[in-house]
Amino acid sequence: MSSDTSSSSLPTVAITGGLGNLGSKLCRHFLSNGKARRVILFEHPNFANKPLPHEAAELVIGDAGNIDDPMFDYLKGVDAVVHFSAVNPYPNANWSESAQSMDHTFNIFNA
Repeated sequence: MSSDTSSSSLPTVAITGGLGNLGSKLCRHFLSNGKARRVILFEHPNFANKPLPHEAAELVIGDAGNIDDPMFDYLKGVDAVVHFSAVNPYPNANWSESAQSMDHTFNIFNA
């Protein structure tokens, strides 16, 4: 990116797992330091009851594990996606349970 930091030259960034620990910190960094024009946070309905990490952040609630979820429409036109969304199964989870995080990744990539 060039050194021009006018609002129109800044990226629109989508963050999956946006209300989680890393997503919240990155959102605050981008918006508080003028690193992004827009930050769109994606969060699963089960975890979307947390406050927004920055007043300018936008929240989209959806399931990254479901490729048909309307949340994927919001990815059109973003400049970058930071993918923190994950299913964190217990340590002895079988492959089927653990692979749900891979489904998130494939769905984000294919959107």
